[in-house]
Amino acid sequence: MPEFSSEIIVHTDVPRGCELQLVKNGSCEPYFHAGEFVVIDLNDRAAVDGEVYSIQWQGGQRSIMRLQITDVAFGQKLSEPVANFWPLFKYKKDARGIPLPGQPLYLGDGGLPIQYLPDKLRGRVLGVYCPAGASQLLVHQ
Repeated sequence: MPEFSSEIIVHTDVPRGCELQLVKNGSCEPYFHAGEFVVIDLNDRAAVDGEVYSIQWQGGQRSIMRLQITDVAFGQKLSEPVANFWPLFKYKKDARGIPLPGQPLYLGDGGLPIQYLPDKLRGRVLGVYCPAGASQLLVHQ
């Protein structure tokens, strides 16, 4: 998957039509860290391959994930494109490209027909929230 396709913008207030979502774990590192709030644009739900969204799961849980739209699964060409959701976490790998042991495991989800995306995409992630007057020592690698 490509790098975060937009600059990570620090918002000191919440733009109109947006809301905040708490990052609950390390699945978004190194872009966003547990305990930070990301700004979600609820009006931007257009599905764009490689963009980062707030995803609403069937049970009500929400996640920050990257959208991948593809027409290939397990090396086979599909008749129609499908949507996959991937965590942002960047695994440290050895010289062969194999993830090093001892790292957390974050799962993605996929094979969702494109027509169901409007039910899943809450909004595109615009950046991280740091209110005016708060420390802006947010480190993003």
